[in-house]
Order: sequence, then structure tokens, then C-alpha cells
Amino acid sequence: MRLSLQSCRLLLLSMVLLLILSVTAARGAEGVTAEAIDHANVRSGPGVTYDTIGTIFSGTHYPVIGKSAHFPWLLISMNGGQGWVFTDLVKVTGSLSGVPFASDSTVGSMSSATPTIANSAQVASQPSATLPGATLLNAALTLSPSPTGTLIRTISPTLASNVYATSSDTLNIRYGPGTEFPRVGVMIAGQAYPVMRRHTQFKWIEIAYSGVAGGRGWVFLDAVKITGNLQSVPSTSATTFGYPTLTATQNMVVTVQPPWIASTVASVSTDGTGNNDPATTKLLTDIGNRVFDLLLTIKFEPGQARQASAFLMDLRSKQAITLNPGVSYSGMSLIKIPILLAVFRALDSPPTADQAELLGQMMICSNNDASNALLKLVGDGDVIAGSHAVTDMLTQIGLKNTFIVGPFEADPRATQAPLRTIKTQSDQVSTDPDPFNQVTPQDLGYLLSGIYQCALDGTGPLITALGTQLTMTECRQMIRLLSSDKIGVMIEAGVPDTIAVAHKHGWVDGALGDAGIVFTPGGDYVLIVLMHENKIIWPQEFPHVSEIARLVYNAYNPHQTLASIHPQNIPLTCTLDDALLRDLRADGLPPIR
Repeated sequence: MRLSLQSCRLLLLSMVLLLILSVTAARGAEGVTAEAIDHANVRSGPGVTYDTIGTIFSGTHYPVIGKSAHFPWLLISMNGGQGWVFTDLVKVTGSLSGVPFASDSTVGSMSSATPTIANSAQVASQPSATLPGATLLNAALTLSPSPTGTLIRTISPTLASNVYATSSDTLNIRYGPGTEFPRVGVMIAGQAYPVMRRHTQFKWIEIAYSGVAGGRGWVFLDAVKITGNLQSVPSTSATTFGYPTLTATQNMVVTVQPPWIASTVASVSTDGTGNNDPATTKLLTDIGNRVFDLLLTIKFEPGQARQASAFLMDLRSKQAITLNPGVSYSGMSLIKIPILLAVFRALDSPPTADQAELLGQMMICSNNDASNALLKLVGDGDVIAGSHAVTDMLTQIGLKNTFIVGPFEADPRATQAPLRTIKTQSDQVSTDPDPFNQVTPQDLGYLLSGIYQCALDGTGPLITALGTQLTMTECRQMIRLLSSDKIGVMIEAGVPDTIAVAHKHGWVDGALGDAGIVFTPGGDYVLIVLMHENKIIWPQEFPHVSEIARLVYNAYNPHQTLASIHPQNIPLTCTLDDALLRDLRADGLPPIR
């Protein structure tokens, strides 16, 4: 049959359109990769009943070429073959919306049972699975006092039946029956967990999990092996799940007073009486929930390759809340806050013109040469001795997880004595912190709160610990320096321009952070945010710190909230104001409020 010219043109146009659509569909999935959170089995089909045909590990990205239309499994390409991985076991880069649905049929064996990874050390360095007690926490806290002043609550679930779930992989446990719910922790491979309930509409089960005060969490049914009669456990058809009441333990902690207070910690009753202000407790807990939700949304989860910690202290009540505490981060330039205190402690008189210049260069311009010069001043001409003096001072105060053991940008092999790291009580592994310069958000927060109290009225734990080595004027000069650090991003961009922020920023390979005192009409507070990712791109993460700062500011000032963050361009040059240099050499300064 002969086609007319017009028919040929229509046929050609249709073929071109089909080609364009095909290319567009293919490009929709370009750049979408999956990386194991720890390690993940690759199976021949979308379910644990299919054969394991390989294993992938954190640190290697594999193209996502398909997804199941029925189950939370992804089809990845690797070693010339393909296989299925459970969505909860991997971190996806890119949007899955452009990834086509793939058949749920088996894919057969791949060319290699175990994928090739970069080197054998990569496997050895994988973090161990999070234990059931070390979990991600969120929600309004029901609190009671402990002997240490930490507010805690623990609930033990009543087991429903003799039915257990086990997993051959490290498997995420979630707040509700779906991957859209936040993660509360992980199942340990091979460990049996009692099954509490089953869902009638979704293929998810609720298990007993001691990491949360509610004692329960949800896992995907097809990712676990069931022992016992699953039909014998209670069922639910609920589709909405509020946050459970959680234990205020490792990952979200509300304390009455900083641990460095010399006096006995006051008792706190469960009805909110005593020194614990119930309104402040509620405020801090609500803020903690919102910040925690944000961290989950942006994939900075405790214990993961991307993780963050935050500290907030109300400077009126001295109550504080910490998210993902007990984790050490590279000290970056934030360690210059303790150095600043050590310098003023060492001075017997106001700084000279040269010393004032060095202080400004260190705190405002973040000049490392100036920092090393000031370490020499503290160490009587020896930069190593100066760094040890800073660390000893922190230990004397009670801040034992923050330290510096050498100069900035030094080759530890080139120093006269080899630099040695310090073992602390915090996690010094998961964020791969600088072995010679480390901080924790709690230590920085407590230190800033001490500087604030000293500058306010010449009292507080720093005066108690250091005595006549520190004066109220010197503390006010420290606040003056910190308030002159103007970069227009992170905390500064999360509060109105009229709000004073006394802070120090910092970023290095693998980490960034901001630590500051924020002076607001609704109350003054200390806010610390630290973030870690191996290949962190600083400008992309600055707005996240700003959004956390905005959430905190708005909670403290509900009648004059900030609608959105307002980041500025970071100044390319640094100049010191003459008025600042004069204030640093003055015999006295006006009150900070």
C-alpha cells in the first residue's frame, strides 16, 4: 500500500515524537543512584524470599534503573548485571519520580556475586549497626528526674504473643507503617524482635523496640522472617500515626543545669515544680521536635554518614536540649572560642594594640596564623604548650570532650614531639573528626553560656572555676568580638537583621558549624549547630543552619516572627573596625543587655 506524502510526514513526525519521549524518559532517571547506608543485600527479586545475589556497601553509588510498582524495592545496575535492594537500606541521590517501574519478576544471577568496592579497608571501616538503645528520638517528652538531673522516662511494652521477627540485614525501624515515616532506629541482623501488631492494609508489622519509650516501631514485612503465627497478633487498620512518647536518652536530652555547675543539681519533680520551669521545658521540647523533623527531612540523621547535632540553652533558666548528643566533630574554627577565653585568662591587663589585632584576626577573619600566635601567648612562647593549656582549662571547667593538641594547619610529623589525640567519652568515630582538634555541641554551648553569665553580671561557673583570672570586662570584650563576626549566613541569616548574634562560624572538609549567643526580645539563648558529611558542600548546607536558627527565633518570639531566611554573600575581605580595637583595650565596657 502506497502512503500519501501527508501520511508519510505524519508517520515520520510520530516516530520523532516517540524518540523524543523515549529519550526524555531515559533522561528522567539520569543521575539517580543508590548507596548502602551501611551494607545491603542485593536480591534477584523485590523481596527477602528471593535469592541473595550480591552485597553493596556504603561509599559506592549504583545507578537506579527501575523501581517496583508494588513494594519499596529498587532495581540497581552493578557489575554488568542488575538486582533488587530494599529502599530503607539505601540512600538515594536524585529523584525517583523519573525512574521507570520495573517488572517484579526475578532478574537472575549477576556477573559477580559480590560487587567490587574501592578497597578492602572500605568494608572494615563500615560503622557498626546502631544498638536498640541508641536511637533517633523525637516527640513531646514526658519527663521525670534522674539522679544526674537528666529528665527521663522509660516504658516497657507488654508482649502480645510468641511471634518474632528477624532480619538478615540491618533494617530501619520507623514510626509508622511506611517509608514516609521517620526512622527511630534499626533492627540488628539476626536479633529476634517480638511482633506486637500487624497492619491490615499495608505489609508492615509493629515490633517491640526498647529504643523508644513507647516500646514499639514498624518494619516492612517482606524484609523480615517471621517465627510463629502472625495471624495470632492483634491487627490495626489505622492510617495516621502520631509521634510516640520517647525516652529522653542518647539522642534527645533535656537537662536541668549544665554538668559543670559545682553546686548540687536541684531536684525536679514530675509536676513541674522545683527549679525546672515547665513552660521552658515545653518550649525547648517543641523546638527540639521541629528541629529534629527538619534534620530528618534534609537527611542529616544521627549515626548515619550524614549527621548533625544541635544544642539549645535557655539563658534565663539554664535548661538545655541536645539533639544527637555525645558526638565529636572536627573543631574547625569553633575551637577558637576556648582559645579566646584562654587568652583573656592569661592576660593580666587589657590587650595591647598588637594583641587586640591578633584577637580580631582570629575571631573575625578566622586567621590561623593569628590563632597560632595567640596559642604561643598562652603557652609562654610554645604553640604546643598553648594548645595543651587550652585543653587543660576546658578540663578544669568540666568540659572534657573538647580539645586542641597542636597548632592550626600543622603537619604532626613536622612537630618536635609527635601530636597525640585525646580519648574522650564521646563518639570520636562516626564523623571522622580531626584527631587533633575536636568539639562537641554541648561543650561549646555550656562554654558560651558561661561567657554570657560572666559578661552579664560577673558571676557564673567561669568565675567560680577561674576566679580572679577572669573579669566581667574581659567577658564583655569576648562578647564584643563574637558579635563582630559578620558573614551573613548560617545563624545570622535565620534571625532578623536587628538581632545581635555573638557567634563563631567554621567549616573544613567534612564538617561545618555555627555556635552563638542570640539576643532576642523573647529571651536570650545559646544555639549550636554542627553538621558532618564526608564530601559536604558548605554553601548548600548553610541555609539548613539558617532554617534551624529561624525555627528557634520564631518559637522565642511568636509575636514578631521571621517569615524566611535571608542569606547574604560572605564578605571576600576582612577588616577590623577601629571602635572594636579600642573596646578590646578598654578598662571597662557597658552591660551586654
